[in-house]
Amino acid sequence: MTGNKKNNHEVSIDDVNFILDECVRLATLSSTGIKNIPPMESLWTLPHPSGSGSMICGRAAKKRLADLSLEALRRSGLERQITVSTISKPLESLFVRWFIKDRRLVERKQVDRLLSAAAKQAKTKLVTETYFIPCHLMGTSSKDLFTIGPITFHDKNSFRKLLLKNSPKSKQSKQDAQQHERSLLAKAILYYRNFQWIAEVTISNCDKKTSSEVSVYAVTAALNCLHLLLGFKHTGRMRVGGFALKTDKRAELKLCSQGKLKTTLTYAYFGHVEYPENWSEILDTDRWKSWSSLLNILLEAAVNPQLRRPLSIRFLDAVQWFGEACRDESASTRTIKFITAVERLLTTGEHDNVSRMIEERTANLCLMSGANRQEWKAKARKAYNYRSELLHGSMSPRDEEAMSGAYLAAEVAQEVMLSALNAFSEKGLLSETVNEISLIEWFN
Repeated sequence: MTGNKKNNHEVSIDDVNFILDECVRLATLSSTGIKNIPPMESLWTLPHPSGSGSMICGRAAKKRLADLSLEALRRSGLERQITVSTISKPLESLFVRWFIKDRRLVERKQVDRLLSAAAKQAKTKLVTETYFIPCHLMGTSSKDLFTIGPITFHDKNSFRKLLLKNSPKSKQSKQDAQQHERSLLAKAILYYRNFQWIAEVTISNCDKKTSSEVSVYAVTAALNCLHLLLGFKHTGRMRVGGFALKTDKRAELKLCSQGKLKTTLTYAYFGHVEYPENWSEILDTDRWKSWSSLLNILLEAAVNPQLRRPLSIRFLDAVQWFGEACRDESASTRTIKFITAVERLLTTGEHDNVSRMIEERTANLCLMSGANRQEWKAKARKAYNYRSELLHGSMSPRDEEAMSGAYLAAEVAQEVMLSALNAFSEKGLLSETVNEISLIEWFN
């Protein structure tokens, strides 16, 4: 019953008592012979109170410790900056010292102090680091660098200068550590040489694992925005990271009807080689500049996990689907992903007549940009039907219409998302108070 539901403090106290009981139970079993402990239970341990070695706590207790770690992160407001693994180590050490070695009383005051102390230690692991992430974008670089929000894309020449500026001064040394470090740097540079572009992004106040994950997410989000602005026809071969390959070399062997073995070789560059040398002029157009301020705000939510801006996060989710659709090689799955991008952007918890709602909201948004309402309503209906037929099995992914469906879905998704980005405006993207109710009112 709801009235008997325990609060978080009571649950945490129960967790501590359960962990202690499990440690006692398994220690008792261990005293009669380690073979009496189920094999899988012995894999889950805590630091030994003596300070040397470990003690068995069991899988269930370890799960409760993870719950305590999550609660510590939640109370301290660090759940988006620090991983459970970062806080678990200090929490487990403090737990053993306080409740097993020092035999402190298990009460709310002591449990609260435990979680607070663990969070305080974990907070020392927060760092600010700048990442350089290789990318395949355009094959040419008429501009040394360009920015999309807080992400800067360097071409090879610009990145080389950046490396020279920040590399440690070369010193002749026979120390193994320094030689190993130089060897790693040399191998890393060889890898980066396979890419025409390198993205630079700074992530602040996160632990190292979170920081690394957020950096890749943020650069991918910037690439997704490139897909949106430049269109999927011209960006499908763009990628973040990947294998250390400049070209995609493939071969085909077949026996002709005459019985002769025939060989076909193909070479394709990663990224887009068809961009003209002066492609960067697009960055100076009024159209591009009109999006820049909006993308600056949007991508702030990508590099800073502490920001909770509902419309920015909703749009980042939608543009992720759009970007994945652009990079997908299958026309049928591109269609599904493009329309999923539209759904993520426009749906607000509806379960009935979703297709009609998508049509109406698509038409309304496109109308804001001066388009014909009925035309876009019809396009949205047709694109959504393509997606439904593919998803529910009434159309084969090899159907001839799958390709035309992908183009239509891309057209609808791009128009809807650009119209929505403009309509949300800086005020909407910055807001932290937008909810589904207010969004429904706005859409309607």
